Amino acid sequence: MSDEGEAETPNTPPKKKVKTRNCQFNKDWLENPNYNKWLANDKDVNMARCTMCKITFNVKYDGVKAVKSHSGTARHLNLEKASKMCDVMTKFFAPKDSKESHLVTMAEISKTFHCVKHGLSYLSTDCGNKLDGQIYRDSAIATKIHLGRTKMEAIARNVLAPYSLELITRKLKEKNIPFSIATDASNKGSRKFFPLAVRFFDPNEGIQDCLLDFYEEADESSESITNSILNALQQLQLAIANVTAYGGDNASVNYGKHCSVYQKLTQIKPKIIKANCNCHRLHNAAKHSLKLLSFDVESLVLKVFNSFNCSAKNVANLKECFQFVQQEYHQVLRHIPVRWLSLFQALDRLLLNWNAIKAFFLQQGAENCDRIIWKFVGDQEDQLSDQPTFAECYIYFVHHVLFIFQSSIKTLEQSHLVITDVYEIMSGLRDKLKRRKEDLFFGFKTNQALANFTSNLKLKFQEEAVQVYNRAIEYLEKWFDFEKSNLLLAYFGFP
Repeated sequence: MSDEGEAETPNTPPKKKVKTRNCQFNKDWLENPNYNKWLANDKDVNMARCTMCKITFNVKYDGVKAVKSHSGTARHLNLEKASKMCDVMTKFFAPKDSKESHLVTMAEISKTFHCVKHGLSYLSTDCGNKLDGQIYRDSAIATKIHLGRTKMEAIARNVLAPYSLELITRKLKEKNIPFSIATDASNKGSRKFFPLAVRFFDPNEGIQDCLLDFYEEADESSESITNSILNALQQLQLAIANVTAYGGDNASVNYGKHCSVYQKLTQIKPKIIKANCNCHRLHNAAKHSLKLLSFDVESLVLKVFNSFNCSAKNVANLKECFQFVQQEYHQVLRHIPVRWLSLFQALDRLLLNWNAIKAFFLQQGAENCDRIIWKFVGDQEDQLSDQPTFAECYIYFVHHVLFIFQSSIKTLEQSHLVITDVYEIMSGLRDKLKRRKEDLFFGFKTNQALANFTSNLKLKFQEEAVQVYNRAIEYLEKWFDFEKSNLLLAYFGFP
């Protein structure tokens, strides 16, 4: 029994313990170009994470072999293929607080400022910004700019406007600079808006024109306008004592003798200079004085434009008249009566096209031609005249008068103009009109043409032209103070 028991016991060595591997995530794997785009470490050192598949896998036993094995799975390969066809979000957005992020912000603010400065449309700029990202694909900044019309409006309202206002008010308060204010009502449908602008002189930058406020106010009374101005200055902490002048249009609500904005401001701060709109005065002076002529040149300009404004057939026939007189075609310009710079430009273009326009209306005949236009061209029904007719003398005379006023208005509209220049400009204009009246000078072409007419016609024209000069001078002297007591002379010590 014992022998059999001993035979059954196996004579084999004991089994050896199998050593198991305990690998941990190695950060050197992240430097491998095959893994660095999707491999990441995990809280567990024996695990690795795939950012593409959004899973974790075990590297405890196989180490880098497990990483390589995962990269060959069907799911990972499909996601890797799809990612190559799509851009990641980091391509479109710069990292927060990075240098690239600041450059993108500066670019967006600069493009918004460019849009506001040049009066461009938010919608068109939005389209242009999207196009820039497609054109300049190699630019890291252009591809990350996201500047739609809503964002541009927010930047303009909440960034640029407050910063601009801060710069202006800081400069006025720190240096205690005197400044003038100006406002005017502007209608937008049924809504009424008022801008509040300031002008001051900076020793370093020269004359500065700035916008302090732009508010809506339905009440256009002098009391409401005055209160709005004072409230705006108070909110910006600007002293009314530094206001030197008030500017506005020549309406009675601004400069009336008894109850006006100017009178209410002078009660608070005496010796505020009255800065009327002298361009408006010159426009009215020219308009009222030219009404004395027996030929209405302004109506002629309006009637001629209306004849070609909406008629393609008339324009085509007019172009044939240009070919007939061997002249290059120029479009007829429109005159808007309330704009003081449009009449001269429209009349200047009318004279440039006059031969062709005369030919067109003469072809129409008296029955099909407007009565006012026929009054100027009807005496040439049988034959076009090479010399100016009597009616055409009025056109050339009006052109000459308007040129004088136009030159003065453009001088008054210059951005570098200061109040000390106003008296000289207005006085110079009055002197020009007086000299022309005394010399009976009505323009070179007009005086040359008058020599060909009878003494009666010549005398009639001279009487009307002199009346135009007289009324223009009277209007200027009525609405502008040319006396030595003028504040512009007394205040600045002019001789």
